[in-house]
Amino acid sequence: MDRQTSAVLRAGTVLGIGIMAIGLLLTSFDISEDILTAGIGILIFTPVAGVAVSTKCLWQEGDRKWTGVALILIAAITVGMILSFVGL
Repeated sequence: MDRQTSAVLRAGTVLGIGIMAIGLLLTSFDISEDILTAGIGILIFTPVAGVAVSTKCLWQEGDRKWTGVALILIAAITVGMILSFVGL
């Protein structure tokens, strides 16, 4: 589980920072803000992906207690995202 979760977190971080670096290099073009926003979005989504991978691994290992905790965390993140999109 640790390897899979850390791989997702590492990949998301490297990808997000890489995309942001490209956006910074293209600051003289109009698309640079969109590229920077995409990089930030990936960095924001990365921990959510890490929790999702951990949840899958916990379920496969048969650890129902921690799977439940992870699902509650995913639900809390989802509710927070929905509330932020509707402006509450």
